[in-house]
Amino acid sequence: MSSAAFTGTASGHTPGALTWHWESCHTGICRHIVYADSLTPVSRDDYRFSDHPAYLAAYRASIAKVAALDCDILLTPHPSASDMVHRLLLAKVENPGACRDYAAALTKQLDARLAKEASPPRNGEGDHPKDGGGGVEQGSQPPPSALRAAASPSRGGDRV
Repeated sequence: MSSAAFTGTASGHTPGALTWHWESCHTGICRHIVYADSLTPVSRDDYRFSDHPAYLAAYRASIAKVAALDCDILLTPHPSASDMVHRLLLAKVENPGACRDYAAALTKQLDARLAKEASPPRNGEGDHPKDGGGGVEQGSQPPPSALRAAASPSRGGDRV
């Protein structure tokens, strides 16, 4: 086994999340492998991504970082997010477009979530205070850790 340089890139749906990528070679054949931290747009039901533009911009930047990685093999903490189990069953784990495809699917999910947040509630089902729910009002602050992550410079590209 040859030595490998692992690179951590700040990316994920929570502050402090890291995506790891490296090149692995065997018998002269090299593959770029990416372990992409979770980027699915999940949260408490009353949380609204659209109320936190700085955090939302950092989140979108994380998705873009993963999309731009050289990526022959994608691994994810939630196997269903990257169809990992299906790929393993087919013994087809290589896909040079895997990171780009993963990022496109996550962008679509995030856009759908934002569209849902922008839609008026139906039959009193709103989760925003203006709708009678328990959500966060426009202009409120996200958790302090999200503010630190949005304000701090990227740690991307640091070799460990």
